[in-house]
Amino acid sequence: MAVLGATGLVGQRLVRMLEGHPFFRLAEVVGSERRAGLDYAEATPWAIGGDPAAGTSGLGLLPPGAPLRSRVVLSALPSAPAKETELSLAHAGHAVCTNASVHRLRPDTPLVIPEVNAAAIAGVATQPWSKAGGALVANPNCVVVALAMALAPIERAFGIESATVVTLQALSGAGLSGLNAVEVAGNVVPWIRGEEEKIGPELNKILETDIDVAVAVNRVPVLDGHTAHVFCKLRSPASRLDAVQALQDFCPSDTAAALPTRVLAPMVMAPSTFAPA
Repeated sequence: MAVLGATGLVGQRLVRMLEGHPFFRLAEVVGSERRAGLDYAEATPWAIGGDPAAGTSGLGLLPPGAPLRSRVVLSALPSAPAKETELSLAHAGHAVCTNASVHRLRPDTPLVIPEVNAAAIAGVATQPWSKAGGALVANPNCVVVALAMALAPIERAFGIESATVVTLQALSGAGLSGLNAVEVAGNVVPWIRGEEEKIGPELNKILETDIDVAVAVNRVPVLDGHTAHVFCKLRSPASRLDAVQALQDFCPSDTAAALPTRVLAPMVMAPSTFAPA
């Protein structure tokens, strides 16, 4: 397996997740032209705790556009370089899983959260590069992952007409080149470039709904873990207990349950108001 953008914060997470994976082996890492040829473990500004993932020492960084042997490619590229690079790889017969926003809303690109809409991945069979063995699958915006997971059981049980969402997003979401310490110390930044316009359309694509979504996003001085305050207008009446029961009854798809990296309880109802800490 190959990882594009492997030296960035998301790339480091992907490399870490592949460590000891029962299905996949990390074989190729792609970075910038500047770092091409360097040892991944030595050249990467490791920022996610602990030592660089086992097995990365001696793995040389490839330059952008280098031919890849790996059938499956995980892309942590920013949207601008991802736009053409990922399509080229798909046309060349690679199965590309992208974290970039640029392809998420393409009609022919599955936008997948395995616990919520695993069946959407079947859409790769109709993609224009499928005859060459290629595929392109996207994961959603980081806030949308949690939001869709929480709203899916509510939507299925009662229907959602509209939702107002206020996010408190951690510093890790800004990446290695994000806000500096002076900008975030004791501060709340009430705007994140390009963030608000992603959330509603991505949520509706995943849930196959037409929810009217209003969003306000904020960057807060928390290292990891986003929070969202969500207010919903339902299509059918529901009490608080009804909503809690729907959330507690949420059951991931059989596909998600079979994955080795699955979370046994993707949602936890916390009685304490201080639980997010």
